[in-house]
Amino acid sequence: MRIIVRGAGGKGKCAGSGSDSMIRERRLRQAGLSAGSVADGLSQTGRRRGRKIPCRREKDVRKTLFSALFLFALAAGSQNAAGRFDGVWNTTVTCDAKGNSLGYTWHFTSTIANDMLHGERGDAGQPGYLALDGKINQDGSAKLTASGVVASTQYTHGPLVRSGEDYSYDVKTHFTDTDGKGERSTGLGIYGRPCHYVFGRQTAPTAAAKP
Repeated sequence: MRIIVRGAGGKGKCAGSGSDSMIRERRLRQAGLSAGSVADGLSQTGRRRGRKIPCRREKDVRKTLFSALFLFALAAGSQNAAGRFDGVWNTTVTCDAKGNSLGYTWHFTSTIANDMLHGERGDAGQPGYLALDGKINQDGSAKLTASGVVASTQYTHGPLVRSGEDYSYDVKTHFTDTDGKGERSTGLGIYGRPCHYVFGRQTAPTAAAKP
């Protein structure tokens, strides 16, 4: 183990051998120590106020370790950083009237967290329920899935559809930093009808200016 020897100038060096040992011995003698005290002085000069003084190499190791831990923490923080579209979005879906089916408009909120969207309207499993889910890509494109429960045959297009039945369809969507639009995939158009989705990002309320 290395110890620190401090001279009159107050600067410390890691103890070694050879000429350095002779210099330390001479300094101890000049300080008035007897020959028998020199050995004790050499063993004690590495301590100050009851603590060992670390050598330069030990300090370098600690600096390297600290830097590595800092970089690791920085990388972990970047992985947990919020996605571009994360936040709460006001959501409006409007389905056009078609044939004998009435049109309707619903309003609800959707939340995007880590680029995953989820929105709900109504009570799960009950007539009139609608859930909207999907992943938002970095360019803002998304293929969302709308799934729900038929509320009333008056608002449902297609034969043999009854209230309380489950349904689902895809919504091709594109988001910007502030809004988004989506269109229902109607397939062959036998059961589906046009439905339009509009998204508006909620902004945090601005704090009142201090007088």
